[in-house]
Amino acid sequence: MIGVRRRAIAVGLAVLFAVPRCTVAAQTSVHATLGARYTSTLVHDSIVTPLDVRPDVAPALTGAVDLPLANPWKLELLADLSTSTLRRHDAGDGTAPITRLWTLGVSVGLRR
Repeated sequence: MIGVRRRAIAVGLAVLFAVPRCTVAAQTSVHATLGARYTSTLVHDSIVTPLDVRPDVAPALTGAVDLPLANPWKLELLADLSTSTLRRHDAGDGTAPITRLWTLGVSVGLRR
């Protein structure tokens, strides 16, 4: 699992360092952001005692490219990646890890 995490960090750093060196056409913009993501409770249940299932606060890496179309329109391509541990939270403040959660969001949009 640590090898996967190191590879993901290496790829993220490579993208961050490669983006400023890219040559792109005029009016094209490239954005990269690194942040933290908080997710609310995914599951609330009460089998014997109440429990919640939710991910930890996760690092999030986002990359976006805006490409010019017919003026004033732009095509926006966006990718968002984050990973964290999914945990069970018991009513007595106990926690237990369940699995690793990876989320990848890809979107395409028009901007004016």
